[in-house]
Amino acid sequence: MNVRNVARAGSISIVAVCGFLLSTMIPVSAHVGVNADTYEAGSTAIVTFGFGHGCGESPTTSLAIQIPQEFVSVTPVLAPGWDISWEKEELATPVVGVHGEEITERTATVTFTADEPVVNGVYGMVSLRLTLPEDAVNQTLYFPVVQSCEEGEQAWIEIPAEGEDAHLLESPAPSITVVEPSQDVNSH
Repeated sequence: MNVRNVARAGSISIVAVCGFLLSTMIPVSAHVGVNADTYEAGSTAIVTFGFGHGCGESPTTSLAIQIPQEFVSVTPVLAPGWDISWEKEELATPVVGVHGEEITERTATVTFTADEPVVNGVYGMVSLRLTLPEDAVNQTLYFPVVQSCEEGEQAWIEIPAEGEDAHLLESPAPSITVVEPSQDVNSH
């Protein structure tokens, strides 16, 4: 089943302010990256994807983020200046949600489309709110991203083979590593 939902970001909100604050934590790089490398298992986090360039000189028009299978529930964060759409897929086996509800589908891809193309030299950001799987401790989870531009696209989808250094890849997929929760963390 393919469900397309579209949300329009209309005004500046507290989420936009949080996104701005997170931008100071995202290093400028030559690819699409995330705001932090590690997240605690079982915690709920906002993962921000940032980029500072388009495809060559061509401005960015959208980012399509593939969600790893380990995540059943992902919520796009309101992003002023971006339209948001997502595709869902049926789960092979339903799971029970945190509130006891039966979940039969998951978000497979979230696409952020810019209202106006993002030119080179302007740092763009979009975010997802998600809960880190408790059973994924010490795992690195990859979010392949296709960056579409006015002319062409760049697929940030390379996942390193075991033992391979991701920094040596030409078009690495953004990734996060799930770590043990600390003693003082409260999960949602």
